[in-house]
Amino acid sequence: MLLRKHGERLDGERLDAERLDAERLDAERLDAERLDGERLDGDGERLDGERVFFVMLFILNF
Repeated sequence: MLLRKHGERLDGERLDAERLDAERLDAERLDAERLDGERLDGDGERLDGERVFFVMLFILNF
């Protein structure tokens, strides 16, 4: 999610201060997890090693 400095999303939705802080913290948490080397799926959930292995195996078969 991209935010402008004054608390408005790029799609024009205005955010109150509490919601803005919560969304920023969520984004920072996800960025920190990525920096720690943990793999995340599209929903931001951690991928377990077995699942990653089988996905990579499937991709390499093509």
